[in-house]
Amino acid sequence: MTKTKESNQFVKKEFPVQKIEIEAGAYSDTLGVEHPEPFADLIDAFGLHTWVYSCANLIANAFSMIEFIPYLPKSEGAWEINEKHPFRKLLNRPNPAMSGMELKRLVSLSSKLTGNAFIICDPAGSRTPTEIWPLQPHKVTVKPDAKNLIAGYVYNVNGHTKSFPVEQVIHVREATPRDLQYGQGSLTAVKNAVTADMLADGWNRYFFGNNGRPDAILQSDAPISPEAQKKVAEAWKKSYGGPKNRGKVAILSGMKYQEINRLHKDMDFVNLRKMLREEILAAFGVPQSMVGILDQANYSNMKEQTKTFWTQTMIPEIRKFESVLTLRAAQITGDDKTIIQADLSTVEALRADEQARASVAQTYVNIGIPLDQVIKALDLPFDASKIEPKEKPKPEPGPTDEEADSQTDDEDETKDGEEGKKAMGTNQDLDMVWKRFDRALVPHEQAFTGSLRAYFRAQKKRVMDKFEDMAGKLVPKDVKAIKAPEDQVGYFFNFEKERDLFGKVVDRKIRKAYFDFAVDMANRLTPGISFSVDERAAGQWIASKVLKLQQDVTRFTQEQLTDAVVESIRDAVSTGLSQSETIDQIRERILETYDFAVESRAERIARTETVGAANAGAMQAIKESSAPYKTWVTSRDDRVRDVHAFMDGKTIKKDESFVTPDGETLMFPGDPNGGPGAIINCRCNVVATFDD
Repeated sequence: MTKTKESNQFVKKEFPVQKIEIEAGAYSDTLGVEHPEPFADLIDAFGLHTWVYSCANLIANAFSMIEFIPYLPKSEGAWEINEKHPFRKLLNRPNPAMSGMELKRLVSLSSKLTGNAFIICDPAGSRTPTEIWPLQPHKVTVKPDAKNLIAGYVYNVNGHTKSFPVEQVIHVREATPRDLQYGQGSLTAVKNAVTADMLADGWNRYFFGNNGRPDAILQSDAPISPEAQKKVAEAWKKSYGGPKNRGKVAILSGMKYQEINRLHKDMDFVNLRKMLREEILAAFGVPQSMVGILDQANYSNMKEQTKTFWTQTMIPEIRKFESVLTLRAAQITGDDKTIIQADLSTVEALRADEQARASVAQTYVNIGIPLDQVIKALDLPFDASKIEPKEKPKPEPGPTDEEADSQTDDEDETKDGEEGKKAMGTNQDLDMVWKRFDRALVPHEQAFTGSLRAYFRAQKKRVMDKFEDMAGKLVPKDVKAIKAPEDQVGYFFNFEKERDLFGKVVDRKIRKAYFDFAVDMANRLTPGISFSVDERAAGQWIASKVLKLQQDVTRFTQEQLTDAVVESIRDAVSTGLSQSETIDQIRERILETYDFAVESRAERIARTETVGAANAGAMQAIKESSAPYKTWVTSRDDRVRDVHAFMDGKTIKKDESFVTPDGETLMFPGDPNGGPGAIINCRCNVVATFDD
């Protein structure tokens, strides 16, 4: 980077992409801080260089799939999702033009390439921002401040300049001692390697474009006129140039062929590019196998490399974003109690670590080390004071001679039946209990999901047909004319009709899950004895559940559609869109609403309600049985929420309520009397036990 005498400009020389000139910044004299190298060159490298693109794209894609959730302390050691926090919605639907995944991807790319990512909260000064927008980092200038480091930000786009106060901007930067205002991205460290590799690639393309033939000269002992030289050159090119003439024997008359450049192989070209590639991958923290380089890869080291990628590259990126977002969200909203954390439970590569720690913890506990010390030493997410110690189970007596003689040859049936009785009678083998429950649950869940998706698709058609009919009446001339948003949506969304149709769909699925699991539990408790479910009790529970569900789901859909209409009209008024453009925008947002319903919402509803109905049915059978106790059983994997992990194996009297560490009282897992945080996506189940 060199400073010109004619102007206060810095010209980037390293990348052969293009020469970019940007202002050093009008505020550099304040602290004597120069503007960093042009970010535009770094961003250009992403689109022009294979390994830069592969590394940055891999990290951005992984980052975009992580969900960041605001949590609020509920009690000592317990947290709950803060559904009212504005960033709960904004991180999933930041603005009308992009999804949450797109926003997170842009943040990651900007941060890794330039060391800086900028997010604007809109409207300015609001405690509850309604939109967040990413800025192009190469078009942002930081205004330094002697006291607070940063006085504000200037955004220059298409000749238009806009200033933003510090309070409106979330600035995510790769901290560097080189500069306190700007961060430094991974690409900066290897810009020379990238430049060299791009030059090598250019030379390579030129080499092979010239048929791989080294530059040479034809010499003549006698003088040749310019016209003759031209004819010789044209004849040589025609006879020996191009791919089709490769390998021909040159016949020279009165002339000598002299090679003047080194051969391609003499330049150790392949090893040079490998070295540059490894240097670039190391700067980004990306293992070779993660970008398709499988020269020395096998299953074992690929798995280990994936784990290393997440622990050493992604986790620091995620934690950095968490800390910045938590700090700035607190300053913007005035809520300093809420923290924003990433949900890493879906990252497969990290589960092995959790399982390994659990295994080590169990070993330590078994040899007599106090539980609180184990939790502290291994940094486990539990509060030892809230964990009730379990007595060692007494060994089960072996079968009598008479019992042994009565065993059948059907090993699968014997194992399932006998182990089921054992689990219910002694509180042992909870893992087997869960697996049996899950096997029975999956078909119900899949059928429920399919029915809901079909319903939402049919609803989308009804809504869109009506919308097209009424499109001309939807857009008032002034946004102030929208006095009752629900009336606007009422043109094309019939709340009562949709509620009734939805109720019919869910009634069938909930009823089937309830009765199937009630009968199954009864048969396991009293094999060979016919069981009849209390129709009155079952009917009351199912009717109450269906009514609440159809009200909640239909109302939520109505609110989503209302938001789509109101936001579109608001944007249209502020940007001056025509009526036809506004209608197109409303149409697009309605379709987005249903895309989400079909792909994600249907599955979540089906999973939650199937578990609730199955456990309700099982609980009905337990009530009518002689079993005095019931036991809470989790899915026994790393996806179990911390609160429910505390409940695993907890046994109480069957007519009592389970009390979770966060204060929820539930008769069974999925009890609709619990809050959303206690039942949504819950995978736990309840079983009868005869031993407390």
